Amino acid sequence: MSVRIILDIPDEIAAQLAARGQELSRSALEALALESYRLGALTQVHVGRLLGLSRIETEDFLAQHLDLYDYEPNELRRESDALSRLSEVASAWFMTVVSNTSPLRYLIAIGRADLIQHIFGHVLISRGVREELTHSSCPEMVQKWMAHAPAWLETRDLAQSPESEFVRLLDQGEAEAIQLAIDLKADYLLIDERRGRQIATARGLTVIGALGILIESHRQGRIQNPSDILAELRAARFRV
Repeated sequence: MSVRIILDIPDEIAAQLAARGQELSRSALEALALESYRLGALTQVHVGRLLGLSRIETEDFLAQHLDLYDYEPNELRRESDALSRLSEVASAWFMTVVSNTSPLRYLIAIGRADLIQHIFGHVLISRGVREELTHSSCPEMVQKWMAHAPAWLETRDLAQSPESEFVRLLDQGEAEAIQLAIDLKADYLLIDERRGRQIATARGLTVIGALGILIESHRQGRIQNPSDILAELRAARFRV
C-alpha cells in the first residue's frame, strides 16, 4: 500500500524553487525522508526504500545532508584513551575486534585499509557487512579489494539474530555488527554512524571510528599527517 500526498505551494515559491532546477516532488520526498530520519521515525533502510536508493547511496545521501558521522570532542578523547591501552589488551591470549561497514569502506577506498590491520590485527565482520562491502553500489575499488580480501579480515556468522531494537533503529550491517560484538564480548567495535555508536556505547561496547584509527596511526608513526588522510576520506564522501 502507498500513500499519495498533495502539497499546495504558492505559485511564486514554486517558480522560485523550479528556477533552481529542483524537481518539487523529489525535493519534498527527500525533505520528508531527512526529517523523519533525524527524528528517529525512519531508519537508514527505510530512507533507502522511500527514495529508491541502495544502501551505499542512502548512506551518501544522509551524509551529505546530516551529521551522519558527527563526532563530539569527548568521543575522540575516549577513543584515544581506549586505543592508548591497546598494548595491554593485545598482550592477552587474543583480542576480538568487530567492524561495521563504514570504517572499512572508506579506508579501503583510499587505499589505507592497512591502518586497520596494523592497529588491530585480526578483524571480524558479519555476513551483512560483507554483503554491503561487495554490493554493486559500493565503489569498484572496494568491491575488488573484497574479492581478494586478506586473511586478517574474517566473516563470522551470528549466533542469533540481531535484537529487535537494533533492527528497528539501524540498517542490517550496523545491527549485525553490534550484535556480533555483544555476542563475542568484543574488545573494540569499529563504527562511524552516530546512531549506531550511541546504541553500541549504551550497551557497554568500546567504539572506535575512522578518526580514532587516524589518531592512533599517527601516534604509532604510521602516518605523518592525519589531516592529509582526512582530506582523502572527505574526497571519498566521508563527512565529519
